[in-house]
Amino acid sequence: MVLIGFKKVPSAIYDFLWILAEGCLTMIALPFIFTFALLCYIYYFFIKRKEYKSQEPYQQFNHILITGTSSGIGKGLAVELCKRRNQLIRKYNKITEKVSLIDNIENKFILTLVGRNVEAMKEVKKECEEILSGDENYEILIREADVTDKEKIKTIVEEYDYDLVIANAGVSLYQLKGGKKDINKLDNFKLQQKVWETNLTGCTNTIFPSATKMINDSLNGNKKRRHIVLISSGTAYIPEISGIYGITKSTLLQLGKSLRFSFKNSNDCSNIRVNVVTPGWVKSKMADAFPDENLKQGMLSAEDAAMYICDGIERDYEIIDLTGLFGIVMRSVLWHSFPYTLSSAMAGLFSLD
Repeated sequence: MVLIGFKKVPSAIYDFLWILAEGCLTMIALPFIFTFALLCYIYYFFIKRKEYKSQEPYQQFNHILITGTSSGIGKGLAVELCKRRNQLIRKYNKITEKVSLIDNIENKFILTLVGRNVEAMKEVKKECEEILSGDENYEILIREADVTDKEKIKTIVEEYDYDLVIANAGVSLYQLKGGKKDINKLDNFKLQQKVWETNLTGCTNTIFPSATKMINDSLNGNKKRRHIVLISSGTAYIPEISGIYGITKSTLLQLGKSLRFSFKNSNDCSNIRVNVVTPGWVKSKMADAFPDENLKQGMLSAEDAAMYICDGIERDYEIIDLTGLFGIVMRSVLWHSFPYTLSSAMAGLFSLD
């Protein structure tokens, strides 16, 4: 029996009434949802983005922190940001006819690589140093840490006055399984908890102390533009069929949007920008671990993904979408327009966990 108000009705009747009411309301609402979504899509891509592209790209990031930099998107971002720093130096030297930048601590370029694989990060550091060989005013730092270690990450974040923090560290269930298929239910559930802790708790461990420090600086009169970037995923649009990974990434997407508008509408902290990245398939260890090769369509290299992400950060895109046509369809038409009964059935039938 199911309690509705103060009356009890049989579960079968309740389910029938629920599906009937939901189906009728969905049929009535969907045309309006599709029309509104299409108008939003036209506005965002043909009007709003045109405004973004007309803006001069912002490239004055001096102190940068990136988590998950041993490979994939994190490594790509570290290398790409160093390339852009090098381009700025060359541009400056060409204009001023000087050999190096002004020796001023405010202009010193600091890039902090955070991760667990120190040897891999040393290789990333070496590559970044080769790119910045013509710069005399930089420092590449390596900080070994697991993003789930709240206190250690807080200490690292507060070490410098970062104006760009990228919460990139993440893991998929397939990575943790390591190709094993005969994992029992209890062990599988423990791995799902690890995905949650890394992707979601690890992200908030990074961005919350970063945001706190940025807010304090803003309230004390430092209005330098600052960015917090959350790396979500295209699966955030369809968490119903993406399992625990998609759920964590969908949560990050909503969190990022909420934080962005919180800062944007603030008189004191509007200098703090929040961007959310929704990558599709990007060449990485995470992509390699996924078993179905047929689903890996439109694969980007980590280098190309990093280039697009940096372009989006510099122009302050709300969502930096790298999912292509899939993302357009999901964002403008299908995202959250499924009735609950259908989405629940999809979760049961197609869950990737």
